[in-house]
Amino acid sequence: REIRLDSVSFTYPDKTAPALDGISLTLRAGETVAFVGVNGSGKSTCSKLIAGLYDPSAGSVSWNGTDARDLDPVSLQQRVAVVLQDPVHYPFTALANITVSRGSLTESVPEEAHAAAVASGADTVIAGLPGTWEALLSKRFAGGQELSAGQWAKIAVARGLYKGAPVLLLDEPTASMDPRAEHAVYQAVLRGIRRPGQITVLISHRLASVVECDKIVVFDGGKIIESGPHQELMDRQGEYAQMFALQAAGYQSTPTGAEEA
Repeated sequence: REIRLDSVSFTYPDKTAPALDGISLTLRAGETVAFVGVNGSGKSTCSKLIAGLYDPSAGSVSWNGTDARDLDPVSLQQRVAVVLQDPVHYPFTALANITVSRGSLTESVPEEAHAAAVASGADTVIAGLPGTWEALLSKRFAGGQELSAGQWAKIAVARGLYKGAPVLLLDEPTASMDPRAEHAVYQAVLRGIRRPGQITVLISHRLASVVECDKIVVFDGGKIIESGPHQELMDRQGEYAQMFALQAAGYQSTPTGAEEA
């Protein structure tokens, strides 16, 4: 199973400059792939084309050799789990907020929902709610609970994991989490809380979270400028290596006066 982007370009209706400009990329079953780059570089637009939310202005996106535009839209929806930075807050119970990703409010597999919640860290959020899994997550109802942005992010990641789709797209869903929580979520995704053979795409500005991905794709100005595993990109000393070094320096700064001690 593979997804292939062939010379794909995309321009938003209200823009003249393309958000994506002639990119080609292949995603294979079982791969974990990170999309990195500055804001506006094309990462999120690319993920939306993969998910079938947009059609390319030029080029093609194909699934196993079939153009995505020829696939049934409902079938394509079922193949992709998308977790966004600003997820949907359903006025449902904590359990239903996770299991709704499979398209039903009445059928669920609690054991799988719990495993997804543990992976995302949502289990501790739910355990602290009055009513735990049956707590209503909306202040519009008597006794309903409201969550913080970081807590909703953990629920949303669990929702994406529970769906078990062939493709999992995580578009900065952990931006509202602290680095330790984000790292824990990505480690869970990278180390097996995924459907076998699943294609996983992680979009993050925190490069330390994606070093274990099979492939890291670097976007700039709507183009792919580098692609490869972490160590290979570091050895090239290109854009990725520079971005990684800048972030690492922020964690390794020497406290004032330390050198004189």
